[in-house]
Amino acid sequence: GEDITKDEERGLDLLFRAARAGNAEAQFEIGWRLEKGQGLPQNDLLAEDFYRRSIEGKGSRSGTFNLSMLLLRQPSADKRRQGESLL
Repeated sequence: GEDITKDEERGLDLLFRAARAGNAEAQFEIGWRLEKGQGLPQNDLLAEDFYRRSIEGKGSRSGTFNLSMLLLRQPSADKRRQGESLL
């Protein structure tokens, strides 16, 4: 991740609180930030987890799409098959 300000740090704290409370939009946003390394260290495994959470709760279509794209880029054939099945 990149250096963040106190306001951004507070925003991330609130985002994680909302995600823990089951907010699918917050879960998707954290997944995206983890995938892209925006304000958080880049981590595909954690991004996958948060995208899955966003799908499980409210059936996030954005989460489904981003998860499928993330999985299609993975070296594992099993992960790529999972990604294809989501499309």
